[in-house]
Amino acid sequence: MMVILEMLSRAYSDEHEIEVVSGDISVDSGAVHKMAVEAYERGLGMYRSIEYKDLIVAEVDEIPDGERKIVQIDNRSIGIFHHNKKWVAISNHCLHVGGPIATGRLEGDTLICPWHGYRYDITDGHLRLDPSASLEMYPVEIKDSQVHIQVPIITWDEDAEQDLQEPTENGNEFNISELVPGQIKLLSVNGEGVAVFAIGEKAYAVQSRCTHEAGPLDEGRLEGETIICPWHGSSFNVVSGAVVRGPATKPLKTYRVDVGDGVGRVEQEDD
Repeated sequence: MMVILEMLSRAYSDEHEIEVVSGDISVDSGAVHKMAVEAYERGLGMYRSIEYKDLIVAEVDEIPDGERKIVQIDNRSIGIFHHNKKWVAISNHCLHVGGPIATGRLEGDTLICPWHGYRYDITDGHLRLDPSASLEMYPVEIKDSQVHIQVPIITWDEDAEQDLQEPTENGNEFNISELVPGQIKLLSVNGEGVAVFAIGEKAYAVQSRCTHEAGPLDEGRLEGETIICPWHGSSFNVVSGAVVRGPATKPLKTYRVDVGDGVGRVEQEDD
């Protein structure tokens, strides 16, 4: 299957260029659609305050029907599509390995990733092979012949902060017997949440918040040496902290784990 998908890939020279956008304006978050990730957070009892910034990304005439524009906003790459007289803004990161999905070709309502041929419905961002998986989307509004999109800014309230980073009884120490392979343990080092992982006979530790939008990695899924954020699917190597798959672009902070007499102790790595 992967060979077939690779054959479907097209040359990168056909991809659309990315432009950087600045000049954001704060808006009332109550007027903006709630992001789908909130449903996940509420199901786990996690609450956070979400504010939005309104960005002017183009003049309407810049993007005729059937065209698109790709912009870079902070650490986000976003594709703005004028499709069948409607406007859509989606994350430019394929859910497979982070390919530039917004640069892919459109076949009707289907957007095809140029790297491995994964297909998405451009109208709502869902993956054709698995409708439960979808690209992150951003509200679009046309005002005074300008295209505006709303991008979330995440702010944690104190209760959520405590829930996600509550330290264990021994602070940055833990009993090795309590950490089995595949398990994730949450500790606190110098007031910062740290996720500890047992892989084989070794233990590794990284910051507990995803570098994309501060998702709780201690609630994520561990696959080998890779931790997958439960919010937007960013993946990291827990040994090195390196980004394996976007939308995150910044690596995780790593910590040293010392073991002795059945006790593990997490220490911040030396600079």
